[in-house]
Amino acid sequence: MKREVKEETGNTVEKVLGRPGVVLERTMDKYEKEAVFEMESHYYFCSVSDQEGLQKLDDYEAELEFSPVWINIDKAIKENEGLLSDETIEKNPWVKRETIVLKAVREYYLVTNRKEV
Repeated sequence: MKREVKEETGNTVEKVLGRPGVVLERTMDKYEKEAVFEMESHYYFCSVSDQEGLQKLDDYEAELEFSPVWINIDKAIKENEGLLSDETIEKNPWVKRETIVLKAVREYYLVTNRKEV
């Protein structure tokens, strides 16, 4: 997780605060007939440094011009829901999963900490 954060954002994880869960996703593979695609995603709460370093993106991430943007969780959910409801654009399959996870994280913080995420 620390390596992924560093590579994709350029920021350094200062402290791991917990691992709230894992999502196992299975779908029919879109490239190989009769095959199942399985992805296991692990989620962590952590604090990261404010100092931004250089990203080390995979080729496809660089081609898509991935760059980190730190936003409020409600705004992230709203943006994702807008993408999911737009019938005119092709959607990355992970947007639905991440929206579900963001909603669960928001609920977790509201229930356990009673403060804004």
